[in-house]
Amino acid sequence: MLAAPADDPVTHFLILCLRGRFDTGALDEARDWAVAQELDWRAIDDLATRASLAPILYALLRKQTWFPADILQRWHRAYLTTALINTLSLLELARIGDAFGEAGIPFITLKGAALLGQVYKNVALRPMADLDLLVHREHMAQASGIIQAMGYAPNHEEEHPGMFLAYENEIALQRPGTRHTMIVELHWSLIDSPYYQERLPMAWFWKTVISERVGELTTLILGPEATLLHLTAHLMLHHQGKGLRWLHDIAEVICHFDAAIDWDLLLKQASDFRLTLPVQQALPVVATRWRAPVPTAALEALARLEASPEEQRIFAQMTRANASPGRRLLRDLSGMSGRRRRMRFLWLKLFPSPAYMQRRYGVSHPGLTLFYYPYRWLQGLTDLFRGGKHE
Repeated sequence: MLAAPADDPVTHFLILCLRGRFDTGALDEARDWAVAQELDWRAIDDLATRASLAPILYALLRKQTWFPADILQRWHRAYLTTALINTLSLLELARIGDAFGEAGIPFITLKGAALLGQVYKNVALRPMADLDLLVHREHMAQASGIIQAMGYAPNHEEEHPGMFLAYENEIALQRPGTRHTMIVELHWSLIDSPYYQERLPMAWFWKTVISERVGELTTLILGPEATLLHLTAHLMLHHQGKGLRWLHDIAEVICHFDAAIDWDLLLKQASDFRLTLPVQQALPVVATRWRAPVPTAALEALARLEASPEEQRIFAQMTRANASPGRRLLRDLSGMSGRRRRMRFLWLKLFPSPAYMQRRYGVSHPGLTLFYYPYRWLQGLTDLFRGGKHE
């Protein structure tokens, strides 16, 4: 179900080029493939740009005289733009890190920023859409307050105060800028699903941390096994398996840590944390197509793991393409334990605060607010019906 089919010539070519990070002979193979297949260079440029791979491909191919110069020139601009934006983002990370340190708030740097410091070692290679930081749930209010004091504001409004902390895994805050809107996502859990928020033992992830220099900041990042669990879950459960950049991140982590990865521990935790299916989907792909050094014994043991019926159900729900908001609501409800918790969540979704309703639907007079609740319910039912009809 991963989005990049093995027989797609353009995708295969880009993967060959990306393998050049670990195997210099892969670039010669990419050149020969391009000649044999008579590749569509415009399609290559388009996919590389959409997948946010232009900067790293420029770094890999800039000395290859056989590659079209006009595409390299465009990718060079992407490389420079990425370097500028990431430099600004990492300076902001250092500023936030200093503020959190003064307040005594421990945090873990996740995803893009962590990978820049951990495996890429070049600020221009991997674009970042935002800064992802993991804090303890009990520090969320204080951490959010510190960031908002820096000029940030939440980019989504809660139906009721406290709903995000009760039912989500993160809040996103943004600060508009003249050149770049800075976004910080504060996480207290790693997977956007009430099912996993109730069951994922965050204490284990905190125990795996290692220290890494990221830009001007020395910060905590997840250990290799925890990083791979997070990245495979993020790829499959948040992006439905779509994204060459996320697959390449996984390959980079494996190649960087290599023999230091405890594969037995990784597979045990995948099974215990109900993340068997994301790992089963992603690791064989990077092992075969990126030739990442996943031991054969680990792949064989992974193939023997069996996901529980409950995990299979949640996985099917979360990887459903283009799930409607109504379907996502049903998915969240089905993932929650306890009838009381489910009923409270549904009630809060059906009856948001009047202030939320007035802002969300542009109610012209407070006295009209009551009439917008049936409108909201009708919208939800219509969305649910349409979403089910197309599945």
